Amino acid sequence: MYICYKLTVMEKIYNNGKRRCLIILHMVFITMMVSAQYYPQDSILFEAGTVPVRIWDSPTNIWQIGTPQKTYLNAAWSAPKGIITDSIIPYPVNTFSTFSFVIDSKSLKWDFATYISFMQKYDTDTLSDRGIIEASYDGGGVWCELGNTGWTCPNGPTLITWDQDSSVSSHQKYNHLAVTSGKSDGWLFSRCHLYWVVFLNAPGGIVPDSVLVRFIFTSDGAATGKEGWLIDNIAFGYEDSFTGVSETKTNQNNFAIFPNPLTTQSVIRYKPSTGPVTISIFDRAGRIIYREKDVNPETFSLSRKNFSPGIYLMKLDEKHGTSQTTRFIVQ
Repeated sequence: MYICYKLTVMEKIYNNGKRRCLIILHMVFITMMVSAQYYPQDSILFEAGTVPVRIWDSPTNIWQIGTPQKTYLNAAWSAPKGIITDSIIPYPVNTFSTFSFVIDSKSLKWDFATYISFMQKYDTDTLSDRGIIEASYDGGGVWCELGNTGWTCPNGPTLITWDQDSSVSSHQKYNHLAVTSGKSDGWLFSRCHLYWVVFLNAPGGIVPDSVLVRFIFTSDGAATGKEGWLIDNIAFGYEDSFTGVSETKTNQNNFAIFPNPLTTQSVIRYKPSTGPVTISIFDRAGRIIYREKDVNPETFSLSRKNFSPGIYLMKLDEKHGTSQTTRFIVQ
């Protein structure tokens, strides 16, 4: 960060500092992604009790929340529901379909990167029939496409990087293009980062109090019988690439999983101040793999048979807004 600041000051002489500094930031961020830690703040599972989704009111809008019943798009990632461009029939011609949601301030921090991840599966005609993802930092006044890695959004993040589109079945990684088109390699896990480096963009590049995100699907006038786009398990939060933030002493004392690592069965040590909590468990990539509401953590236990070996993050949310997180290892 200091190097970029010095470069920015020096390059003012040549009117080119911002672009050079962004290039350096881009290289540094890509390197740091390898060891990044993800801290999920909220998610959309398309079942009850998650962040609300708005399907925009339009005669051609075909997004539906429900159980997929097609040949290729035949099931949600986490059953039973996902959001899909019609759950039964192929998508029609000349459609412009949109759904949106809001990322609130707890996921937007100037000294961390905000991330958005989701599972997707698609079957479309190429080029004209496609999906794109946009974000607005002023309540819908200006929209910025999230598919362009290395792009700066007006009044938004200093740098947008799309770091992953990886196939769950083949483990193949793909370079994210600006659009979703063609046929996916099964389910893909996708993730985008929004980096806030305030002093490089000041005064316009401030961190907003919320971000509006929308998924758009469009088709042309040719009927192809393709199945469309299926989205599930949207998650967002912040990523720490710089400090490797660990739990505070207070967090470690009040919230723990014992024994840790988990070998057969472990229990939670945490006494909430306001009764039952919501328990969420995320894998290292920030994907939510479990969520349950109104749980008494003092009687909650983890079984080894429910997890693959690896590192996981557990988040406990109390009803008055307090949350605690801790990591645990499964051997």
